[in-house]
Amino acid sequence: MLWPLFVSDGLQSDDGTDLGRGTYGFVDAAGHKVVPANYERFTYCVAGKRPTRLVAAREGTIDVFALDGSVTRTIKTADASRGTLLCVGNKTIALVESDETTAITWQEAFDLSTGAKVSAPMTKKRYEGCIGVGAETDPQEPTLPDGYPIDAYGGWATNEDWTMFINIETRATVENPSGTCQGSDGFLNCSGGQFAQVYDKHGNLTEFANVTSRYVLTSMCDSEVKGLVDDPYLWAIVGQVQGYIDRAGVWYFQEPLHTALND
Repeated sequence: MLWPLFVSDGLQSDDGTDLGRGTYGFVDAAGHKVVPANYERFTYCVAGKRPTRLVAAREGTIDVFALDGSVTRTIKTADASRGTLLCVGNKTIALVESDETTAITWQEAFDLSTGAKVSAPMTKKRYEGCIGVGAETDPQEPTLPDGYPIDAYGGWATNEDWTMFINIETRATVENPSGTCQGSDGFLNCSGGQFAQVYDKHGNLTEFANVTSRYVLTSMCDSEVKGLVDDPYLWAIVGQVQGYIDRAGVWYFQEPLHTALND
């Protein structure tokens, strides 16, 4: 598998907030940086509900990668930076633009095996399925423990005063945490107090300042693979270090914040 690493370009708004602009590189299954951060956007092709290859776009070029980071196909197109990048049927890459009604206004498509330009595969209905129009994001509401009537998300619940939190799986509790708290895949992120704090599913304070889900597969163009593919890693920040951790809080990959991936 190849996991994305975002490198910020450092641009900030007038109030000092990071604008979230930058490029993507990728880490392989061993936690090694194998693809430099040259790419503006990316998507995955999927079969059997698992990724089969990565497709990433940079100026004038679409690169197709095997999951070990090797390039299997390079497609030259002046339109690589246009529209939404989608893998269709695990064999075609499509660039699609639409208006505010999701009606398709332009598209271009290429065969992933040959790089040849092919007939545009996308209909409005299929495009809406790819980008998740009308899809339920969390159809199953958790059963909350007695005394904790509010869903704090990510496997946590809280009382009406938001002063006591309980992990729904382990029943571990966190009392009067600092700041505002919200769950994320078993971890409890608390921020806004004097220090940002993160608790694991057993209620133990961790070293992390923030833990978030980074589901990398967000658009599926075939009904059999529609939805998110399980992501075993979470994105974490501690001090001036960022990277992926597993569900137990063990580092899978880490690097300094905003480090370039070209070294």
